[in-house]
Amino acid sequence: DVIAKDPATVGKKDADFRDELISKLRAIGGGRRAAPPSPAATTAGSGATVRAAKAPPKDLPKLPSTLDLRTVRAVVIGSSTGGPPILEDILGPLPSGLRVPIFVAQHMPPVFTKTLAARLNQHAACGAQLVTERTTIADNTIYVAEGGWHLHLSRMGQAQPRAEMKHQPEAAVFRPSVDTLFSSAARVYGDGLLAIQLTGMGEDGALGAAEVRSAGGKVIAQHPSTCVVYGMPKAVVESGQADAIMTPAQIAQTLAQLCVQAVNTPEQTQRRSA
Repeated sequence: DVIAKDPATVGKKDADFRDELISKLRAIGGGRRAAPPSPAATTAGSGATVRAAKAPPKDLPKLPSTLDLRTVRAVVIGSSTGGPPILEDILGPLPSGLRVPIFVAQHMPPVFTKTLAARLNQHAACGAQLVTERTTIADNTIYVAEGGWHLHLSRMGQAQPRAEMKHQPEAAVFRPSVDTLFSSAARVYGDGLLAIQLTGMGEDGALGAAEVRSAGGKVIAQHPSTCVVYGMPKAVVESGQADAIMTPAQIAQTLAQLCVQAVNTPEQTQRRSA
C-alpha cells in the first residue's frame, strides 16, 4: 500500500493525512490481535439489513433479479486502501472473452497506477492498459486511471465512448476520483452500467453511486468482513445505494458472467460443439 502526501494538505488539513496513516497502521496490525467487534448493522438499498461478520458468511445476497447481466454494457470499479490485491483477485482470472469494458479508479500516485495496470495486463487474458491520454474504448479491455488525474468517460453521438484524463474537478481530494468516474460513466452507459465499490477509507464513490442508480445502473459494495478499511463501501451502503453486498470471490464470479462464453445460450453451445 502507499500513502500519498499532498503538499496542499499541510496545516489544518494535515489531520486527514494523520487519520489515513493511523487507519492503515491499525489495518496492518489487525492480524496480530483479536478481530474488533463487528460494526453496527447497515441497510442496503434493497432494504435488506446486513451485519459485518468476523468471517465471510457462506451465503450472501446475490444480485437482484432486476439486474440482467446480459444488459450490462460497462463496469466501473472504485478502490483505495487494500484495493490492489482485490483488483488482481477479481480481474486477473478474466478470459479474453470479456464483452464489456471495465474502468478502474484506484487511489494511487502515477508510478503505482502504472505498475498496477502492468500487473493486471500480465494476469488478465483480456488485457489491461493505463489511460494517460484520450482513448477510444474497446469492449474487451480493462482501463486503469492514471494517478494524479481524473478519468472521464464521454460519447459524441453514436460514436464509440472515449476515456480521457483531466484535472477537473480540482476540488476532489483523491486523484483519480471514484465519484468522477462513476458519474461520467452513468451519463454514457445509463442503465447498462454496473458499479463496484471496493475497500477504502473515506466516502469517495458514494455520490457517484447515487448517480449510477439514478441513471438506472446497479451498484455492488464489498462485504465489510473482507475490507482492509470499511469506509468507502460503508458510505455506499449507508446512503442506500447498494443493490448487493458481496465478497471478492462473489464479485469475481459476477464479472466472469460478463464474458462471451458465459452469455451463450445452450443452443449456441450445442452448435459450436457440433
